[in-house]
Amino acid sequence: MGYACTYVVMRLLELSHWCIAGAARRLKEDYGYWYAPDGRDTEQQTAFESVEVAPQALEMLFHAAVDKPFHVSVDNLGLEVDRDAFAQRVTQRAAEYEQNGMPARAAAFCHALKDVWQRGLTTEDAIKRALPLLPARGQDGRLS
Repeated sequence: MGYACTYVVMRLLELSHWCIAGAARRLKEDYGYWYAPDGRDTEQQTAFESVEVAPQALEMLFHAAVDKPFHVSVDNLGLEVDRDAFAQRVTQRAAEYEQNGMPARAAAFCHALKDVWQRGLTTEDAIKRALPLLPARGQDGRLS
């Protein structure tokens, strides 16, 4: 995977976290998500995977929108991890999002990605088309 593709993959994961985080969490470093580096034990890995299912499911849908391959990230080189089981959970959650809808920011972002990457619209036009999918702005002008 080239540098540009790796950069896109990394950004799509971070954007998926942003799409899920509420207003207060978006003000925190790493959106307040728990993280532990490589070398997690089984309990820590289970906790990591439980919070990562939803954002990685969104990431999977974002990858499809830009026609890039998606691979789950278990982020742990020091422990034998059942990558296939985690991938199944992520795939199931992505299917649930497709069937029941995504969080509003994720839906708008995915819509804009598809408009640019699949339909050839300009970024500006894609944003204009995606904005109505977002919740109403509060009195301070910020998205809720």
